[in-house]
Amino acid sequence: MEEDNIIAEKKEKVGYIQVLRNHDFFALWLGNLISVLGNDFHFIALLWLVNQLTKSTLSIGIVVTCTFLPHIFFGLFAGVFVDMWNRKITMIICDIIRAILVLLIPILYYSGLLQIWNICVIVFLISFLNIFHESANRSIIPNLVRPEELVTANSISEVSFQLTNIIGSALAGILISIIGSVNIFFIDSFTYLFSALMIFTIRFIAIQRD
Repeated sequence: MEEDNIIAEKKEKVGYIQVLRNHDFFALWLGNLISVLGNDFHFIALLWLVNQLTKSTLSIGIVVTCTFLPHIFFGLFAGVFVDMWNRKITMIICDIIRAILVLLIPILYYSGLLQIWNICVIVFLISFLNIFHESANRSIIPNLVRPEELVTANSISEVSFQLTNIIGSALAGILISIIGSVNIFFIDSFTYLFSALMIFTIRFIAIQRD
């Protein structure tokens, strides 16, 4: 009984630093952190760009709607498919495709071909891929950390996500004023590629459960 209490006490004392020393979890966490930061830049820059192109609040509303529609129609089903796929590969593919899609925005803009309809298509596809990436990300964490580290790992992910959203939104405005809204998408594309690289380094050795 005393030995069980000692083991239980050790499990409760799992710290943030200990979990972050886990290479696989750290790679996933860092990749997501940078990617979420890029997403915040992307969203603010997108609203700025649409307003700049159309001067229409209706157009902004349409773009925002296209961002959330995939979550409404596909959010409940993504987990079912992700469970049947290799989560690591799923996230890498989603990151690479999102990087390409985001890069299309400045390419189309500088080519004089960017319109509200192709912005909506790009935004919809990115949001669609976000669902599968997020689902794979949540479900892969238990395979990267030990059972006693899971609560701490989830806590790190959630707290980091919230803080990054706050910081990202603030930094987005500063960056837009310096390099312009269109060039923000080059940064966002890089963040997706960085995330893919980090996830690629994950060994994905499933933790043995008792």
